[in-house]
Amino acid sequence: MCGLVGMVLCETERRANSSVLERMTARLRHRGPDDAGLYIDGEFGVGVRRLSVLDPGGGHQPMTNEDRTVVAALNGEIYNFRALKAELSGKGYRFRTDCDTEVLLRSYEAYGFKCFETFEGMFAVALWDASRRELILGRDRLGIKPLFYARIKHGLVFASELKALLEHEGVERTVNMESLSHFLTLGYTPGPQSILEGIRQVPPAHYLRIGREGVESVEWWSLPHKRVHPGTVAEAEHDLADLLEQSVGSHLVSDVPVGLLLSGGMDSAVLLALMRDKTREPVKTFTVTFDEPSFDEGQAAREAAAWYRSEHHEILCRPSYVAEQLSSIVQSTDNLMANPAAIPLHLVCKLAGTHVKVLLSGNGGDEVFAGYPTYAADKLAPFYRMVPAVLHDHLLNPLVHALPASFDKLTWEYKLKQFVEGARLSPEQAHYWWRTIFTEKEKRLLFQSDVDRRDTFGVFRAHFERTQGNPDFLNRAIYCDIKTWLADMGLPLFDNIGMAHSVEIRVPFLDHRLIEYSMRLASSLKMPGLRLKHLLKRIMAHRLPPSTLRRPKAGFHVPLASWLCGDLKPLMCDVLTPEAVKRVGLFRVEVIERLKLEHLTRRHDHSWRLWNVLCFFVWQEAFLAKR
Repeated sequence: MCGLVGMVLCETERRANSSVLERMTARLRHRGPDDAGLYIDGEFGVGVRRLSVLDPGGGHQPMTNEDRTVVAALNGEIYNFRALKAELSGKGYRFRTDCDTEVLLRSYEAYGFKCFETFEGMFAVALWDASRRELILGRDRLGIKPLFYARIKHGLVFASELKALLEHEGVERTVNMESLSHFLTLGYTPGPQSILEGIRQVPPAHYLRIGREGVESVEWWSLPHKRVHPGTVAEAEHDLADLLEQSVGSHLVSDVPVGLLLSGGMDSAVLLALMRDKTREPVKTFTVTFDEPSFDEGQAAREAAAWYRSEHHEILCRPSYVAEQLSSIVQSTDNLMANPAAIPLHLVCKLAGTHVKVLLSGNGGDEVFAGYPTYAADKLAPFYRMVPAVLHDHLLNPLVHALPASFDKLTWEYKLKQFVEGARLSPEQAHYWWRTIFTEKEKRLLFQSDVDRRDTFGVFRAHFERTQGNPDFLNRAIYCDIKTWLADMGLPLFDNIGMAHSVEIRVPFLDHRLIEYSMRLASSLKMPGLRLKHLLKRIMAHRLPPSTLRRPKAGFHVPLASWLCGDLKPLMCDVLTPEAVKRVGLFRVEVIERLKLEHLTRRHDHSWRLWNVLCFFVWQEAFLAKR
């Protein structure tokens, strides 16, 4: 696990600026406190900060081959590196280390661009082919590891985080207004754009070739979206269980201790069960608790920890932590994400960082095994569409919206309001609706002037159109969630916040073989009726505590609504003052004031909307207000 930065200039007579590269590299010290390296070859330069997880003594980066015709830098892990090393050794390639960076280097020498297809893992890489004077930037299949780039006057710069790119004076600090509009709706910026104008992401499962001819983007893997599995439920259970076992085993490859983020939910309990069978020492588990009963999963986590005899650690999350650490939390998200789950994640990673360098997470389990309640809503919506429009418009919808707002965790009142509002839309629009924070109408009222407000549904529409030929809507919805929510919020949130505390977070549910197999299964196998995570429950029926199997999905939520009315009210009011809103100059003061008033008087739960705006104000102060 590392942080990468670099540049390549258009004109070969120019030389990469070492002082700029050193400054960019230093900005990523949190991603790699153990080691640092810099390499310059004329117009090309690359810097690395290293968190030593494999071969701590021998994996210094950047790494070169013997004649310095290939330079490699790797952020992440190639889990099958030892198998690839044996294969390459059989072909005559010699190795000086026992780390995956050298396997990356030798694989490129042996297979060229085809090397990406041989890798199992999470990675963002920079390869410099000196003989061609060409830079290759590549990302793993699902975009677990981040990689950004920006064109500058005489070339291109790249980095693992925006904050490192901003150390280069040629990178503009201007908000991308289209991205900001999408952010207000979703709480994140859909790729390949970023929140900043001129900075883009290398898309997942792509590599860029950057040379004298310009920039070429190549997709080297695609997520399956057509049902082709003709087998039985028993066969699917057997195959998925085997793939999951293999994935957890490969994700435990490390020369340093590996722990687990343990919630009260099923996904992390599954990982704990499988880890216990593969490790000699008790698994170190880490949990966040809350004082608010409807949000606290501490007891459920303690039950799982006791069942598997883990070395359990927990920490209480209070609103005072947000008040003290808000700027740090928001800056950790980097590409501006406003998921309140960042709060407990930041806290628990800070705790875990004092014990381990690597954590496993259940991230991705809901996509692979169909666990989101929105998938049940997708199935129920066609029945609601049979309700006459006049009955919906004049009775049901007004009645549901007359229900008093509750600030408890995902109450039936909240779910019912969301469902009724979206259920009469098309299946694709309804699935998108259940993910929205600010609607297009609400954004028109919020923005002070006409900005680039392209309908955010267009982002989702593009992914649904790619799966148009698939009659299985559940798989189409999962495909869209993997390409949007998971790629641009779920994965970068965990990676960035983990690395803010020098902790590598791994995601065994997102092994590409497991996800490829799952995407080829019919929804009747994955989710018969409204039974979420049906196959995972069957696979683990005899290995999990009965209480875990029975517990409904809770999600990683915080009592933000009540906190904003209580302990965090001064913070919110101090940041979102009318003067500050006028100074930023993007939003209407009266709209922000109305949202605050309606929330503070508990007429409406605007916590997610207010959190979005609050995070943007804190983020722009940190990223845009200083050079």
